[in-house]
Amino acid sequence: MDDTELGTLTRQGDRLTLTDIFDELGKAARDGAGWHECLDRLVAELDGTPQRPMGELWVEVHPRYVTHLGPDAATIGPPPGNDPRGTNA
Repeated sequence: MDDTELGTLTRQGDRLTLTDIFDELGKAARDGAGWHECLDRLVAELDGTPQRPMGELWVEVHPRYVTHLGPDAATIGPPPGNDPRGTNA
């Protein structure tokens, strides 16, 4: 997979661009949703707004990443013990 820009954060004229190179296509949806949650938490920290419980946003956005990137991008799930969906197999 080529370099993929996962997100851009703009706040009062500042810009953060995150580029992640996936070494395995199968974890692209997992990692994309993870970065999505990390950037959302960063915005909440900078704005001083309450953060959602860890993993809640990941569960919400992961299906969208699967839809956008395709099923081949979702063949590798979270590491054992770290599945925010509560299926820590």
